Amino acid sequence: MNIILMILATWRISSLLTFEDGPFDIFLNFREKLGIFDILDKDGNTITEVPLRFVPQMFGCIWCISIWVGAVFFLLPPHLAYSIAFPFALSTGAILIDNHIHKD
Repeated sequence: MNIILMILATWRISSLLTFEDGPFDIFLNFREKLGIFDILDKDGNTITEVPLRFVPQMFGCIWCISIWVGAVFFLLPPHLAYSIAFPFALSTGAILIDNHIHKD
């Protein structure tokens, strides 16, 4: 059960850091400080521009950042990792349920 909790929390945190604006645009501003910007092409599609540097590339790719988020959970004492992961795992569950209910 703990591994599922950690997987869900790792995905949620990675998604926040990579794709979401967050409250008061906190994650968007963080990515912009790293030089990561979302721009619109001529057809109105969003393109994410990521500088060719280690840290921006890490935060511009959910596959990349999830390794580091997972590593942090692994290195934390188990009770602390669980306490941090639990609300993010619950959020992931709510998102999955909402996506299932509102399939469009």
